[in-house]
Amino acid sequence: VADPREGAQAAAVRYLAAQFPRQYAAQYCAKDVDVPFLLATDEKYYTPTTCFLKDTPFFPTVVPAMVELLWEAKLLEPLELQEHPGLELLLPTLYEHPPSSVEAPALFKYLAERSEEFKTKHWRGMTGQKFLPLANGGWACPAEVFLHSDEVYARYGDLLDYARYDDPEVREFLSRAGTPRQPELPQLVTNVLANYRRYYEADQFCVEDYCGVLGEIAAGYKQMPAALQAKMKKTPFLPAYRIATTPAAPDAPGAEAAASSSSDPDGVLAKVVEWELVCARDCYLIDNTVLQRLLHAPSAPDDLVLRQLYSAMEVPWLSQCVERQWEVRGQPSPSSRSAEVQAVLRRRHPLLTRTLKGERRGNLRPGVALGDIVVLEVPAIMQVIQFEGRTYRPDEGLGTCKLEARAGVAPTLLLSGACETDYFDI
Repeated sequence: VADPREGAQAAAVRYLAAQFPRQYAAQYCAKDVDVPFLLATDEKYYTPTTCFLKDTPFFPTVVPAMVELLWEAKLLEPLELQEHPGLELLLPTLYEHPPSSVEAPALFKYLAERSEEFKTKHWRGMTGQKFLPLANGGWACPAEVFLHSDEVYARYGDLLDYARYDDPEVREFLSRAGTPRQPELPQLVTNVLANYRRYYEADQFCVEDYCGVLGEIAAGYKQMPAALQAKMKKTPFLPAYRIATTPAAPDAPGAEAAASSSSDPDGVLAKVVEWELVCARDCYLIDNTVLQRLLHAPSAPDDLVLRQLYSAMEVPWLSQCVERQWEVRGQPSPSSRSAEVQAVLRRRHPLLTRTLKGERRGNLRPGVALGDIVVLEVPAIMQVIQFEGRTYRPDEGLGTCKLEARAGVAPTLLLSGACETDYFDI
């Protein structure tokens, strides 16, 4: 491309400069010019409204030699050449052609430098437009991401999408465009439901940190919109753990191992906790740890705040989902142990049937009197358990006792000779 300051083009510009005031000024309008005659840095020609005098994202820039030629001819202002495109042209172009993560820092720096030109309508219009590039591809609206900081990332990790820019002017510009610094509760929930899988599969996943985030959600769950609550119940984002008994391996990665002192006095076996993410309908609140171990049931975390969240999300209690039947092995007979339990029941009978003042409680049904129960011992009491469509017959006699009551016959409490006396169960 020839130098515009030489040859026919230079002569044409000088001619235009001489004739413009008398012949063209009255009828000239830049937007009506449809013949490209301004040389740009991409070595192409453009009309006055499609190129600009200074470097501008998305648009061509007039070559400095052409700018110099027009300036000397005093034509820059008459030809209505602009240094930069107006926001009404620039912003729609931004929304239609959002930048890559490589292009974004320079582009947002440019917009930040022009932020004083923005009116309320421009800021509001940006909030719902997807022009912020995401690390994993695609673009997001300013309100869908958060300004990155070490504090926020340490707290939420990859549960959130971030605008990672260090320039203070760019951060201020994005903040005014609607990018928050901290998530409000609805934003936090929306991001957790969208990004829980990415967070869980990350190498640095920490269940304690994740439970801490869910603790924030628990505090405001009841105030959330019903639609958001329903979505939470259907989404498998809740952490649940299973307990399995395996050969002891205290240093096993990803597992919590601890020797059992009752059923495993020599520490040969260990409790291994394995975590997974499930829906509310696929886990249980634990009210029976024996059943929890036996059934390997996916269990809600042992945390009071999270139990309240899981309960509010209609997670059932384990014992309510289990059908149990007891099978008595052998003939019942008196024993020293049954006599000891009998004595305890009779001794404690007044504690349950009388008030602290010694007055008889009036809400007891006839026949419900501990002193009337006959205690006998049998060789074993086996359990048959129905859970999630499966039948379990534990090898051990997990039934420590069974109460049999029939009309006209004194209630009988049967103790299993295969188990130690468990007064909690009794």
